[in-house]
Amino acid sequence: MYLGRYRQGQEVVFTVTCFGTDRVVALPDAAPTVEVCDLTTKKMVGGEVAANDHAATPGLFRLALFLGTPYTEGSYRAVVRYAVSGVARVSYLYFDVAPGGHPAGSVTAIYQYETAEARHLVHSTDSGRIFTGKNPRVP
Repeated sequence: MYLGRYRQGQEVVFTVTCFGTDRVVALPDAAPTVEVCDLTTKKMVGGEVAANDHAATPGLFRLALFLGTPYTEGSYRAVVRYAVSGVARVSYLYFDVAPGGHPAGSVTAIYQYETAEARHLVHSTDSGRIFTGKNPRVP
């Protein structure tokens, strides 16, 4: 399934619904695993997918992947594996990283303050990083 186009600094959300042999939503034997690779099969990241809301929606799992520095422009594939009652299942999810964006994400908060020698800016991004800068030419 194609998930869409994203830019560096955005999140791709993988939603995994586990089905049994009768195509009814079922609990897997263990948490599903996902491996994200570029199309040359270079593994970027891998691990288990967490349950979304185990009590309300059994069999539904979600993983949010932040597209930071390792994810350059190009196409990627996520391979999702799980088993229900011993029967292995595999699904493939595809997405593209388009040009633009920034590996640190978008600015979500900014604060300006002035001192005698400069105007300072402090801003944080949705990746959790904090940056500072200053303009020494205060009028």
